[in-house]
Amino acid sequence: MPVIVERKFLVRVNQIRTAEDENYLRGIKSLHFEKLSGAEAGKYLIRVQDGWRIIFRIEKEEIKILVIEELSNHFK
Repeated sequence: MPVIVERKFLVRVNQIRTAEDENYLRGIKSLHFEKLSGAEAGKYLIRVQDGWRIIFRIEKEEIKILVIEELSNHFK
């Protein structure tokens, strides 16, 4: 994994941790926040860098408990 991806990952995790709710994340256009559907229903995706994405869940209707499902090179 490239160093820039590791750095951006930490920035993104901090943005998630400080978010008050889902709408806050939607407002940060660079995240390309997306609600997943189908087999991935209940999960969300944000951009880290290039093709790298964080897939996560929001529990209890607030971003208080965060489970990062995957850090993937989504488009490779």
